[in-house]
Amino acid sequence: MKRIIIPFILIVSLLSSTHASADVLSWGLTGGMNISKINFKEKDVQDIAKPDAKSGWYVGVMGIVSLPVLGFGIDGALTYSQEKVNVTEDMKDETAKFISVPLHVRYDFKLPVVEKMVVPVLFAGPQFNYATNDLKLAYKDGTDAEAVIKKTNSWRMDLGLGATLFNHVQITYSYGIPMTDRKFESIIDTETYTFKQGAHRIGLAILF
Repeated sequence: MKRIIIPFILIVSLLSSTHASADVLSWGLTGGMNISKINFKEKDVQDIAKPDAKSGWYVGVMGIVSLPVLGFGIDGALTYSQEKVNVTEDMKDETAKFISVPLHVRYDFKLPVVEKMVVPVLFAGPQFNYATNDLKLAYKDGTDAEAVIKKTNSWRMDLGLGATLFNHVQITYSYGIPMTDRKFESIIDTETYTFKQGAHRIGLAILF
């Protein structure tokens, strides 16, 4: 719990500390779709396991502060996220559950005439993911695969773009570059395999 609270406190502190000198402070609801895929590091496993990209979803709250420096700002969020995990074609999809805390530096392109209708945005920054469940793997026929992916906290570097419409609706796309490894553990032969899992995110936020 402390690992979840600390980044969230950091977000609140940054948003609060910049509020006094900020042009705009916005809060809202956010949600959208995740599309993620496992990539094994071991070459021999890559030749056998060919995971598919799978979709999931996320929902939560977010805040945006626009700084006095023209166009720059900070945004952060606290979201509940589910990502589908597929290891091989003959295994069932499993659902990995996370509490995700993204924290981004952003640049809003406020263009004369059209800024009240549309404002393009670029953003980048870390997303901290706190896993809440282990994944016990099974084959599609119901047979136990005797393998597990244990819950592991991780983080990604988000790179994204989007647009804010009429100052109240934000649409974004981002890719989270995986920065930490996760483990696939076989119960049968006690082997451990390493993989990374990046994710595309397509998001919608309603700002108040």
